[in-house]
Amino acid sequence: MKLIPNWRDVLAHAWSLRLMLLAGFLSSLEVALPAVDQFIYVPPGLFAAASMIVTAFAFWARLAAQNPGAVFRRAWSIRLLVLAGLLSGLEVALPYLNQVFSIPAGAFAAASIVTTMAAFWARLIAQKGLTDAEA
Repeated sequence: MKLIPNWRDVLAHAWSLRLMLLAGFLSSLEVALPAVDQFIYVPPGLFAAASMIVTAFAFWARLAAQNPGAVFRRAWSIRLLVLAGLLSGLEVALPYLNQVFSIPAGAFAAASIVTTMAAFWARLIAQKGLTDAEA
């Protein structure tokens, strides 16, 4: 595993990375919700919905300054962000899904955390076929 040559600059300046960290944090709050539900009421799916919105902004920030077509087809961080957004959306839809399937609360949010953090690291890791600007 080799980091991109300008990983420090990317880490310091890329809004997509900051938004990925925020999306992961919001997903973790959704997972932790049952532990604090007895003290403070937070509607289920609130943090998952916020995570989904932040993930969409991270996706946009990742593509905004680059050639969207080339990056979308080849960058793993983009693919993982799409998956994280879908998982957050499924967590929001969980009350409706539980009418058909028995899925524990927080399952999709936990998967979204892992996927978002994988997208974060994929953004910093050099990928074959991508220039430094696209990576």
